Amino acid sequence: GWDGGDCCFSTCVSGNYSCGNNTDNTVVIGFPFCNDPSACIVPDFDAIGDAICNPVANTENCGWDGGDCCNATCVNTATASCGRVNGTIIGYPQCLDPNVCIAADVSVVGNGFCDNSTNKRSCDWDGGDCCAETCQSDTTSTCGYNADGSAIIGFEQCRDPAYEPTSADETCIVPDPSALGNGYCNTRNNTFYNTALCDWDGGDCCASTCVSTPAHLCGDSASNVSIGFPNCNDPDVCLAADPSIVGNGFCDNSTNKRSCDWDGGDCCAATCVSSANFSCGFNADKTAVTGFLRCLDPDHEPTAAGETCIVEDQFALGNGYCNTLNNTGYNTALCNWDGGDCCAATCESTDTQECGFSATNVSIGFANCRNPDICPVEGSPRLSDAVCDDDTYNNLLCGWDGGDCCESSCESTDNVTCGYGGVNGTTPIGFSRCRDPDNRPVVIPPGLANCSVDADTFELFANGICDNGLGGTEMFNTAVCAWDGGDCCAQTCVNPPESDPVCGLDTDDGSSIGFFCLDPSVMDPITDRNPSCQVPSHSFIGDGYCDGGRYNVHNCSWDGGDCCDDTCNSTTAYVCGQEGYDCQDPGAFDYGLCPNYDPKYKARTGNGVCDQSGASVAVRLNRAACDWDGGDCCPSTCNSTLCSSTIFWCNDPNASDYGTVGTCSVPFTSYLGDGACDEDGAYNTEACGWDGGDCCASSCVELVESSYTCGNRRFVCLDPNAPENAGVSNTSACQAAPASHVGDGYCDFDEPGFNRHRCGWDGGDCCPETCQDGNQYTCDQLLELLRDSGDPQYADVNNYSFCLDPNFRQTTTTASTTTVATTTTGTGTTTTGTGTTTT
Repeated sequence: GWDGGDCCFSTCVSGNYSCGNNTDNTVVIGFPFCNDPSACIVPDFDAIGDAICNPVANTENCGWDGGDCCNATCVNTATASCGRVNGTIIGYPQCLDPNVCIAADVSVVGNGFCDNSTNKRSCDWDGGDCCAETCQSDTTSTCGYNADGSAIIGFEQCRDPAYEPTSADETCIVPDPSALGNGYCNTRNNTFYNTALCDWDGGDCCASTCVSTPAHLCGDSASNVSIGFPNCNDPDVCLAADPSIVGNGFCDNSTNKRSCDWDGGDCCAATCVSSANFSCGFNADKTAVTGFLRCLDPDHEPTAAGETCIVEDQFALGNGYCNTLNNTGYNTALCNWDGGDCCAATCESTDTQECGFSATNVSIGFANCRNPDICPVEGSPRLSDAVCDDDTYNNLLCGWDGGDCCESSCESTDNVTCGYGGVNGTTPIGFSRCRDPDNRPVVIPPGLANCSVDADTFELFANGICDNGLGGTEMFNTAVCAWDGGDCCAQTCVNPPESDPVCGLDTDDGSSIGFFCLDPSVMDPITDRNPSCQVPSHSFIGDGYCDGGRYNVHNCSWDGGDCCDDTCNSTTAYVCGQEGYDCQDPGAFDYGLCPNYDPKYKARTGNGVCDQSGASVAVRLNRAACDWDGGDCCPSTCNSTLCSSTIFWCNDPNASDYGTVGTCSVPFTSYLGDGACDEDGAYNTEACGWDGGDCCASSCVELVESSYTCGNRRFVCLDPNAPENAGVSNTSACQAAPASHVGDGYCDFDEPGFNRHRCGWDGGDCCPETCQDGNQYTCDQLLELLRDSGDPQYADVNNYSFCLDPNFRQTTTTASTTTVATTTTGTGTTTTGTGTTTT
């Protein structure tokens, strides 16, 4: 901070020492060591603001010589007058301050006429004269007109960046703007008052938009004679011979237009409201249904009579009375089953009608309930009475007779015991009519008689998840339990219907955990066919997934055929080729073919990038079948501007540099440049191109269909040439790396070197008073992440948990002590709060 400003006149503030003096305040030495490029550096600081323009000090850093060089900013002193030299008037030829308006005649600024000479920022764009939104006419000039007021020129010279230039036909330009909306309709030719640009003379020309003023009464001429509104040209004003026809429930073609709000909504089903004289969707005399085919409102669709609810009395829908008259359409799906009136579960009584009663107040029940989604006998005392009734009651909609038909859901009453029937409920009938799938008795198959499965755990059997006794799970992966119904082998596992796949996956995060296959019917044929195959898990062979490596060899039948399109057979767990093929079987038609490109990865032959290794076959192209990645993996054969001198594995026996390997050594080259920063291992190093650019926001590039998005993993930008590390050197006081993490809005409390004095307490990231949101992080994001982590050590984390800056940190001691939060300002320390805290 240039010694806190002490070395320059314009930035120094005296304290224990007087600015410009030596260390014992005895000698004035000036400011010979002022190196701050933003400071004002002149031989004589007393000459600034002395009313005499000093060219040396006429700079922005010196406040344009304290204002001495411009008429608008110069102030006379006792010894000098502005604009003079030795008493001679010279004016202000050296006025350089861009914020000072220089005009030969200041009266032209803001006079209503656009002057090019003052149409600049320092003159407030000619006082606003050049833009339609800011111009104000005066007695001598009219906005938007030429100098003598004889022609309209518009505002095409508008340069104010806050507004757009407009031509004469793009904005309202009239001789007298105060005449707009004054109650009198101006219709003089070529005056533009009664136009759309001028809002139809401010609404003066139409009855529904005009507002009278003390000077003019709406509808009167200039001589105060009533003439009406013959010049109403506003297309948004409804002109109806009879305004009462708008919104009366009958669709009138003459007013079915936007200006009349589409006949007040009468022509569309969603907006029409019936009246005493007309019913929506009917003809004028209500003798025929017409529907809403004339609906022109773009927010709604035209509907025919059979496509929407059309009844003579819309108010009868949902009034508590079930209308069942023939051909009236009330008790239909289109009318929501008379607004719910016909079913006990949906009917709501009103002040004039009780649900379940006729028009003459006779109880009739809900025999006309036709809603297929409602139990027709809802509310019947026969539901949940411990007696299992017929199909009218024993169905899903009626809750399986209120649970009466299943032993686990039936509840006996004082008079009836569950499982009995007959007239008096005394005949034993059991629960043979139990149809509720959630309460149907669990029947253990005879083949599982010796398995430990019971009614409570049977749901775990054959559910796609292998119960092998690990982690406290049940152990059903045995012969007596039919190998958990096939759940533990890829060849026999079946995913549950209508659910996400679970076979071979971790039920917590969906990641692949493979299978624990012990079923000899699966394993024995595999081992019999491959007696010399030495692999950890023979069940992987022939499961539809190409495992590669030692599985994809002759002794293991080329992974049971999984690695060739010609020989692979999909299983429920795996679809052939989902991660590509690596066909090594000479007998397969696709033997020796280069793997197909996968859009999820950037691996391509001949693109200058050596695609050596990765989890997917599609990224392992450094093989003979792919012409050794099109030559990309040997410096002598690579032919691209992207060829790397550090990332290569030359396996081509015909290359002159065969056997050489670059200095970038990582397990998976497909991780380089995939959009995710791999900070562990050797990826984020210079040799590996800083993880192919993934670790810096300025160099990260997302793949089109990749599962990674730049920035989802935190950037750890170590590339010294990255823009975010510009200006940072190894000699700076802060040695934390990456330097781009300092002041990025995220407190690096768990990384060494950041949250300390020499790094400005992580650039202010760790205290709420100093933290500023960055491009990738907001200041409150760390607290949210820690609290959401579930880690108990962060349960009580707050804004000051990692604030170590002594100017802002809050101190708390153990036992009952006084906690004081202090803030240090430029002039002293202020106590902001005290209290007793026990920790």
